[in-house]
Amino acid sequence: MKLTIHPYRFPFRSPLYITGHTFTDRTGLILQLNYSQKTVWSEVAPLPGFSEETTGEAEQWLRDNRYQIEQCLTYRNPVTGLDGFSSAPPSVRFGISALSHLTEAQNSHQSLSRYLNPDADSSVSVNATLGMQSPEEAVKSIADFYEQGFRTLKIKVGRNIQADSDLLHRICGDFPQLTLRLDANRAWSFEESVDNLKRLARFSPEYCEEPLRSPTTESLAQLKSRSPVPIAADESIRSLSDAQSLFENNAVDILILKPMLLGEIECIKEIVQLAGTHQVDCIFTSSLESGVGRLITAHLAAAFLDHHRACGLATGSMLSRDTISDEQFIQSGNFLLPDGPIQPEYPKQGES
Repeated sequence: MKLTIHPYRFPFRSPLYITGHTFTDRTGLILQLNYSQKTVWSEVAPLPGFSEETTGEAEQWLRDNRYQIEQCLTYRNPVTGLDGFSSAPPSVRFGISALSHLTEAQNSHQSLSRYLNPDADSSVSVNATLGMQSPEEAVKSIADFYEQGFRTLKIKVGRNIQADSDLLHRICGDFPQLTLRLDANRAWSFEESVDNLKRLARFSPEYCEEPLRSPTTESLAQLKSRSPVPIAADESIRSLSDAQSLFENNAVDILILKPMLLGEIECIKEIVQLAGTHQVDCIFTSSLESGVGRLITAHLAAAFLDHHRACGLATGSMLSRDTISDEQFIQSGNFLLPDGPIQPEYPKQGES
């Protein structure tokens, strides 16, 4: 049993703006576990501005605890040994948890999704994402997405409500079959959110993600009660306790789940199950990590979701390099899940 850590740094094709910061590349760690002439792959990739830990801190934790991780993964049922890593950062807990489940899945000759749920679908619907662009650039991008088979489009809004309204009006006219979802990235005050969502409701968006500039569970609940557009939480959920608070206060209609930020697979499954008891749908999205992490997340979506809302997994095109490209799996707006393990391309320098 040997765990190898492969650090990576992949440039974005264009600078990315997250929580007031500009990022030109994505860093992370590919985990390679070799055992009994078999190999499984996982990923640890904290997201700057969202994760509580940095990539460097995650890597140091893995180095310091590598022996214990290897020992845990030698168990007949490695998932049972994960409790010893409860103090690890969320991205590390996700990466180790994925390794343990992937090991068990491979040993039972199943894909991860079918190991987690024998009735899991073999594909997951995915959405395209439109960034901040000029109207002409946006329409061209949407036409390309539509031709590729995407039928759900996530649109960044919030900078200029008039420009947002004009663009949505044009999109609805040119592409009436598209399902639209909005991401305001915490751009508005409470009253601005109420007014803007009433204004944008005529375009029938599936939901609006994180409209409030400084959200609390209480303010989200108040907004949900006044908004004609369903409210989705993304940054507002980073743990099971966050989810419980949102449910207990009837604060959201949709949960956006980023597994890399939430931790172990058991916790993620519990959140989805709890959401179901409160009639709240969940949507899985990437954290802009490499294809290794996106593939694992796609398997979780197939295993845990019982609806057909699109998930945010088509983000590989933002990277100029990748471990597994979107083109290997995404066809006509669907992420097609492989039955067996996939050999990723990973960086050779700096591995340990």
